[in-house]
Amino acid sequence: MKKIIFITAILLIALSLKAQVVTIASITQNNSNGIPIDTGQFKTVTGIVTVANQFGGPSYIQDNTGGIAVFYNEFSAAVSIGDSVIVTAKLSQFNGLTELVYSLFGGTPSYTIVSNSRPYEIYTINIQQFITQAWNGHEEWEGRLIRINGLTITGTGTFQANTN
Repeated sequence: MKKIIFITAILLIALSLKAQVVTIASITQNNSNGIPIDTGQFKTVTGIVTVANQFGGPSYIQDNTGGIAVFYNEFSAAVSIGDSVIVTAKLSQFNGLTELVYSLFGGTPSYTIVSNSRPYEIYTINIQQFITQAWNGHEEWEGRLIRINGLTITGTGTFQANTN
């Protein structure tokens, strides 16, 4: 009887530690100050990599509900555009950008590459759609791979990093 109770307790603990996979949109809901509601909590999401290490970090993933930055150097070095991944990391915000970050405080970050060369969506919008998006606690286009039709850049030269 003691063995059965012990095994049951171990199984219950193991099940409770298993991360629940949620949609990206569900973790990018912001409060009235524009900060993600679940900031500081570890979250697990799945998605397709749309930026790996092309810009020196962060990487980006998206699912059919939204996109998010993944600031996790080991992840960025390991993945390629089109990889299907599962990421567990701490939800954070940096300079207005919602991101999942590598942190050992409060949880265990991890990632798994599920498959390679998966198709991903490039959302085509116009500047009016971008400007008039519903700001209902969720930034619809943040972290997503988008193409803006009808946009003309009149400046020339080299764009400086960290000036978004």
